[in-house]
Amino acid sequence: MISPTFFITVLFFTGGYYLYKNKTKQFKHIYLLVIGIFILFTINPIADSLLFKYERLYSHSPYQGPGKIKYIVILAGGHTPTKNLPLTSELTEQTLIRLVEGIRLKNKYYPKAKIIVTGKGHAQKTEAVAMKELALDLGVNPKEIIVEEKSTNTWEHTQNLKKILKQTPFILVTSALHMPRAIALFKKEKLNAHAAPTQHLLQGTVSTNLFPRGENLYALDALSYEIKGLIMALIKGQISL
Repeated sequence: MISPTFFITVLFFTGGYYLYKNKTKQFKHIYLLVIGIFILFTINPIADSLLFKYERLYSHSPYQGPGKIKYIVILAGGHTPTKNLPLTSELTEQTLIRLVEGIRLKNKYYPKAKIIVTGKGHAQKTEAVAMKELALDLGVNPKEIIVEEKSTNTWEHTQNLKKILKQTPFILVTSALHMPRAIALFKKEKLNAHAAPTQHLLQGTVSTNLFPRGENLYALDALSYEIKGLIMALIKGQISL
């Protein structure tokens, strides 16, 4: 699925081409189309409505099912090691919020559960190791942290965690926008995941504000990325309808 930003950019350069060729009529049509689509994608009612439905597909309540929660799995979402910056700045917003939420859930509901941080990333120090370092700084017992640092995407998380998780019920922590795809991938592998979404892009209800906001374009780009991921996973047979 093409992201809204990419689509608008293509139209923008198409309009520039027509202007360069002195085809003013075509340029005007393209220009008006770009303006219209830009406004449509950046006003609150459109973005908020889509986010509200997608991000609220899953919610977390303390586990009440059979068996005890032994693990809290926290999926990484990015990490860039940088000299002279604190670890909280090296981790992306997604990773930082997911980690904090996982630790919060452990402290409040599942004190005996172990935290599993998972993710490789593209740096010498893996995302999982960076997450472990911050978890230790926040007071988590090192004996209660398991590091999985080979996974480079969500599907690989499921493959590399199978031997640890088996059929044990566990809490899965990731961004609300990422949760539907993550749950589908874990369920396909018959892993007993219970969703604990966080980092909701829409924090309130649907707004009727019609003033364009860049955050809405970013949110719709992120949503289109997740939908594309779901489609690709379905094509590859990694998830089921």
